[in-house]
Order: sequence, then structure tokens, then C-alpha cells
Amino acid sequence: MTSGGFRTPTQRHFPVNPLPEAANNPRQAQASALPAELEVRLAALETGAAGSDFDGLSWFWMILIGIVIPVLLLAIGWWA
Repeated sequence: MTSGGFRTPTQRHFPVNPLPEAANNPRQAQASALPAELEVRLAALETGAAGSDFDGLSWFWMILIGIVIPVLLLAIGWWA
């Protein structure tokens, strides 16, 4: 059974290209230079010079907020 020409609002009448114009044209993509700060950050990531993600205090707060407090709230709700 057909819809008889009825179009829902989700149907598009034009092609959609999610890629920017630079992705369609390799010459244009190569011509655009990265900002200096981004190049420094990428170089640091490639060499592995980035510091540790979490220190001891961060782990403490993640465990407290993510595990201990929810378990306590569940226990209080269960027995109260």
C-alpha cells in the first residue's frame, strides 16, 4: 500500500552532505593550516608527554560519589 504522495516531515527533498566542504576537496583540506596551539597539543599526544589522567584525590572522589554514596542511599531507601 502506498502513501499516495503524502510526505512525512522527516523526509528530505534535497541531498544532505554532513561533511564540510574541505572534506570533499583534498586540496582545500591540505591548504588549511592547523592553529599553532592545536599542533603543539597533537605533538604532545603523539610523543606520550601527557600527564596522568587521574591522581589519588580524583580516584577518591570518583569512588565516593560513584559507588559509596549510591550504595548508602540504596541501603537507606531499602531499610527506612
